[in-house]
Amino acid sequence: MTNISINSAIITVLTNIPSELCNIIKNQYFPDNKLIDAHTRKWNKNTEKFDHILNYNDRKTDIKWIPEDQWIAGMITYYIDHINKDHFRYDISGISDNSYQYSVYREGSHYDWHTDEDRDLFYLTRKRPEEKIRKLSFSLQLSEETDYEGGELCFRQDKDSEEVLQTKKQGSLIVFDSRLQHCVKPVTKGVRHSLVGWYSGPLWR
Repeated sequence: MTNISINSAIITVLTNIPSELCNIIKNQYFPDNKLIDAHTRKWNKNTEKFDHILNYNDRKTDIKWIPEDQWIAGMITYYIDHINKDHFRYDISGISDNSYQYSVYREGSHYDWHTDEDRDLFYLTRKRPEEKIRKLSFSLQLSEETDYEGGELCFRQDKDSEEVLQTKKQGSLIVFDSRLQHCVKPVTKGVRHSLVGWYSGPLWR
């Protein structure tokens, strides 16, 4: 790993992943006929399950789920394990939902402000103490910076704080606390490809 930068709860790694490998990932997982509309997940306290909602105002993205037994999992887990050990030291046990998400943002695609783990932890501690929660999120940039315009990955502490934009350099890996607010700005030209996922573990102690 090279060129690690730290900003609050965000770790940005300019990896040594070559552009050729990024393109191999795109070529393997990007057949249009296998992509689906992305849904947002909202925790429903009444059913104690997630509702998966299709709302283009919140998110407009094409995705493909990649099982954790695919070759790419080993590469991502290598980086996550080292970054977690050196910087976060969270108790994590594996990838959430047993899969990674390949995401495609075309012109007009976006993902509004959200967190990857927004459940009431006080409620979970009382009602579902064995539940696993998302703790570390990541985004791997697969596109060249010149492939698209807009589509910046941004972070903020809350709605009144300054927005922090992340690098668009191909091969960059952004790892962050899953409770941190973030968004993907609308793509205004071209296509943005990325690989994202969430590593989970037991409730915070």
